[in-house]
Amino acid sequence: MNTVLPTTPRGAGTEGRAWIRAPYAASLFETRHPVVTTSVSVRMRDGARLSGILHRPAVLEPVPGILIANGYGKAMEPYLADTISRLAERGYIVLLARLRGLSPSEGEPGLYERFGVDTHDLIVWLGQQEGCNGRLGMFGASLLGLVQYLGAREAPPGLDVLLPDDAGSDNYWYLWHPGGAAPGPGRAARRSVSGAECEYSQAIAHADYDAFWRDRTVQAQDFEAIARRGVAVFLTSGWDSYLLGSTKSFEWLKAGHPGTRLKMFVGPWGHGAFMSPDSQLPGANVMPLSGFEYSLLWLDRWLRGIKNGVEEEPPVLIYVQGPNEWRFELDWPLPDERQTRLYLRGLASGTSSGLNDGSLSAECPRDDQSVTYLYSPSGPYNMAAVTGLSRPRIDKASYEAHGLSWTSARVKAPTEMTGYPKVSFWAALSATDTDFVIEITDVSELERPGRPQSLQVTRGYLNAMRFFSRSNPRPLVPHQPYRFELELYPTSYVFAAGHRIRLTLQGSAIDPLFKQELSKVSSLSPQDTEHLNIAHGPGLNGLRARVTVFQAADRPAYIDLPIIGAGPPIG
Repeated sequence: MNTVLPTTPRGAGTEGRAWIRAPYAASLFETRHPVVTTSVSVRMRDGARLSGILHRPAVLEPVPGILIANGYGKAMEPYLADTISRLAERGYIVLLARLRGLSPSEGEPGLYERFGVDTHDLIVWLGQQEGCNGRLGMFGASLLGLVQYLGAREAPPGLDVLLPDDAGSDNYWYLWHPGGAAPGPGRAARRSVSGAECEYSQAIAHADYDAFWRDRTVQAQDFEAIARRGVAVFLTSGWDSYLLGSTKSFEWLKAGHPGTRLKMFVGPWGHGAFMSPDSQLPGANVMPLSGFEYSLLWLDRWLRGIKNGVEEEPPVLIYVQGPNEWRFELDWPLPDERQTRLYLRGLASGTSSGLNDGSLSAECPRDDQSVTYLYSPSGPYNMAAVTGLSRPRIDKASYEAHGLSWTSARVKAPTEMTGYPKVSFWAALSATDTDFVIEITDVSELERPGRPQSLQVTRGYLNAMRFFSRSNPRPLVPHQPYRFELELYPTSYVFAAGHRIRLTLQGSAIDPLFKQELSKVSSLSPQDTEHLNIAHGPGLNGLRARVTVFQAADRPAYIDLPIIGAGPPIG
């Protein structure tokens, strides 16, 4: 399964965009203050007491406060120590709070149980502490970012700034039930995490989007309200994350007209660690400044009022894969993307891919025959889901042999795709339900003439029943054609000249027989590395299904690719 990762020039027609050519020094306020720590107990509105540690800098004037709400338990605290120390030394009062049900905090644990109202109460308490000027922010990654959204939804007074790194928002659709499907092994692994043992059972007991999930998710209207209240939000994530923790939230926040109080960075990695000061973690490689330096600038600008220029830069910074360079953009999705439609055709691509060896073509289908694959929970499987570290960096050819594939002609020049690929297709099932897993891959014969390798660029998941209703799904009628649409996870990627673009459709995202090689993450213990390497995506659908995909003029299947620049026509 050894692969060769592509390195390409910039996409044709993108040479004049705002590429970052070199790092620059941050104009940071460098005074360091002595810090005193105190154990505290904070009473919640229902009487439960949450434990925490308050870090007070030795300063004379009142200063802003920062809440880091930890839902992982005390085992996470060593990883947060450096961040907290540096924030407090910089002149911020920092409260590290242990959320409900995590010893020694009181209360019953659960799936984000009372995270929103508890965070509201913690923010109010922090703002009332001696030496705090009432201007407040939150900071943290993953679950520590998710709680920021849930807390901000409650509109606590004084909350001015959020810095959520790779944080969930619609935690039903994008985390626990990806695309409406069942939770996969990444979620099941939460059963072995102290304080989170009951999360999985609660999630599977609520397979549909209901009031339980409405209390635990932050939706578009919530984000709009947060932005309208003037909260300054700096979101970060990675293209290979198993969440849509930044891009969708950024779009929803824009609806609240935040002006310069909104920023988003997306890098070339998996889950979390963008804002950490740890030089071994990915955030240190952000350009032109590190993720942590940008975080400090954001806090200083919107909590201290320091005019450091951070809000004057373009609001979006992305890492373009292929050229492997950072670039500023004025908005997301990129306003000048060219939606390029390629149809799924029955004509042979000549690459011997999939059960059908179909083609991606700019030409509409006429009377192309339908094609079929069989999904079974007992296999064969696909390996499309990402881990906490990255997407599967393996040659997908052996997995594609069990599904349907459509492959383009060779692209004639480097071609950048940045945004959300969107797929529309008609299908009929032999069962009442199934899951669809769609991948875009980069196909090349690099160093292997005559033996193309296929590397995942992005993917998407969709449960057939819940495509029509998340809250009240109904069994589909077997053998009846239905039209489905799926927006894949966003990416920014350049296909090199001579490479091909492939779309693959199968019924699973997880291969339970596959043992992925562990990546070296020097700052993590072996136990953490193993946990991060668990596949995050939908579990296996329990129904065996024969799936027929139509390729006809009256039932066309196609993909819309967000092409940037002046790349040549594809297909």
